[in-house]
Amino acid sequence: MGNDDEDFGALDPGRVDEAATFSIAVAQGVLIERYDLSADGALTMLDGRARSAGIPIVEAARWLLSAGSLP
Repeated sequence: MGNDDEDFGALDPGRVDEAATFSIAVAQGVLIERYDLSADGALTMLDGRARSAGIPIVEAARWLLSAGSLP
């Protein structure tokens, strides 16, 4: 106990960022395929919908990946 290596409750910020980046990238790919967008266009669409819904872009990405539609 007390050993930081054994603290499974703590989140490594680097791993959280990687997971968020991965979710956004996969959601971008879905939008690229679905709407024949460029990578920038897909990111713009995802960001716009996130802003409209008042949620972070990563949450909009996860919404798309779980529900199949944008918020």
